[in-house]
Amino acid sequence: MRPSPAISLLGALCLAGCGQTATDGKTMRCTDGPTATFHFPDPETLTLTVHGTMHRLERQRTASGARFSGEGVDFWNKGREVMLTLEGQRFTCTID
Repeated sequence: MRPSPAISLLGALCLAGCGQTATDGKTMRCTDGPTATFHFPDPETLTLTVHGTMHRLERQRTASGARFSGEGVDFWNKGREVMLTLEGQRFTCTID
């Protein structure tokens, strides 16, 4: 049985966090866009805070990477790279 993309993402973020747990907030920086923080309250949910506003995103089925969306926001990542769609604009971001 293959682990779900969200579980794989949680493991990768845990390793990237140098000792932080996967539910700790992570920061990502977007080229020509916002800096945002996010965390996973559970494997099916991602909370994203941008410009002081928190968005609750739900896991979506995808063939590659991990994708979460809701409230007009789309967060799709593979490794440390994230494609973020926010207010109709698409940004390329990197997880710190």
